[in-house]
Amino acid sequence: MGYLTEFNWVLKVEDASISDGESKTFQKAGRHVYPVGMRLILVNSEWEPHSIVEVTECRVHEATDVTVQHVRALQPTERAVLGNVLKDMYGNAYDPEGNAFQSSLECEY
Repeated sequence: MGYLTEFNWVLKVEDASISDGESKTFQKAGRHVYPVGMRLILVNSEWEPHSIVEVTECRVHEATDVTVQHVRALQPTERAVLGNVLKDMYGNAYDPEGNAFQSSLECEY
């Protein structure tokens, strides 16, 4: 007999504010695994990326407590590109009218 466990590479929280060098603990409902020592992208509930954080502790019981250390804030261009990718991969890729998600950022290759 087992239970559902999620392995996560992005930390999605309601309030993604964290100061430079700050350590902060977030609680998530359910069982999630965040790899200790790995860097993750910290995003808010709308899949908007804010910072890169490093996981320093992950405790899983009925809920998950994950402690992270702020590594650096993302630059505006990084936030735009990563936000579009994350929304396309994990978030709301469609607007309420059913249209495909459109990027507002133009990229040249």
